Amino acid sequence: MAKIALLAGDGVGPEVTAEALKVLERAGKQYGFSRSELSDLAIGAFLHDFGKVVIEKLTSLPGDHDVENLVKEHPTFGYLIVRDSNNASPISCQIINQHHELQNGSGYPAGLEGENKSPVGRIKRKKGTIYRLAEIVTVANVYDNLVFNPYSEKQLSPTEAMKRILEGKKKLYNMDILSKLTKIVSAYPEASMVRIKRLVGGSHSNVLDSYLAVVAKNNEKNLQRPVIIVIKDKYGNKITPQVVDTSTAKIVDLELIL
Repeated sequence: MAKIALLAGDGVGPEVTAEALKVLERAGKQYGFSRSELSDLAIGAFLHDFGKVVIEKLTSLPGDHDVENLVKEHPTFGYLIVRDSNNASPISCQIINQHHELQNGSGYPAGLEGENKSPVGRIKRKKGTIYRLAEIVTVANVYDNLVFNPYSEKQLSPTEAMKRILEGKKKLYNMDILSKLTKIVSAYPEASMVRIKRLVGGSHSNVLDSYLAVVAKNNEKNLQRPVIIVIKDKYGNKITPQVVDTSTAKIVDLELIL
């Protein structure tokens, strides 16, 4: 699966990480999607790479295989399997089928183009363009791969990943969705480790420097100020865990540990 994941630019299997699903949920809520749309979005995202299972089986058979071209068919394989199972809506199936299509038509498997429009249902679109919810999963999938893909030579921080994605805006990814993503992606994913370079005031009375902490919860009003659990002092010694809400601090400087 590792070779297939690398060729596809994707993660370990037919699913996305919990963090990516949270990003999708936040994006959907920002757009005012209905409960049904949010459900279709989540299911399509969760199963978006299901077709890689077929490729893994095909490449395990004797003989030479054009793995690179096979990988480009994994959205179609996944679409057909999920569609025929009758366990997902047609919308989720289209998300699976189109999650590698790009705005300039350079994606696969069909080479569809996008219009860089908001993905809300009331906006009219040309026939034969990328399905609106698939465009959201495309962006979330790329972000997920850059930050969490264990097969990448280097996993990027959320901030670095956003910078990389924004470099491809307009040509590759839906600009309206990217503008939303910049507002909802946390620099400090939940359960990640951070080094406290400087923390002064707020719910913690002492000044903290070089302490280690785990991100417990994101602050929806300010994603740069999470609730953290301090677990080690500056010398690396374990301490009694302390919950700190950084949104109440006067000075906050955190460094994500990758």
